[in-house]
Amino acid sequence: MLDRNELLPFNFLAYGGKLTGDHKGMRYFLKKNERKYEENGEEKKEVYLSAYVWPEPLSFEKTAPDKITEERFEFSAAGREQAIDWLCAQYESRRDEWGSVPNLTEIYKNKK
Repeated sequence: MLDRNELLPFNFLAYGGKLTGDHKGMRYFLKKNERKYEENGEEKKEVYLSAYVWPEPLSFEKTAPDKITEERFEFSAAGREQAIDWLCAQYESRRDEWGSVPNLTEIYKNKK
């Protein structure tokens, strides 16, 4: 189980930091996101916290999009707490997926 005390505080995310890590075969990534949209002729901006999980061993950028799961949360300290709860739930509910992580050496050996 992820230890929320070991994860960086909300202020780290508020200043543009990106929180990445892994836990027993599950990789995760938290970051501030925003989307601009128009409503009633007025341009608006929505700021939210994105949380992503995917199976090891590859980085976020090298993992196929269909292997990455995303959830959005309010961009606040409470949203960070909800995101951590979601990460823990993802780990618990998908243990079989995280446990079937291929060995990185085998992946590259088979590509040769």
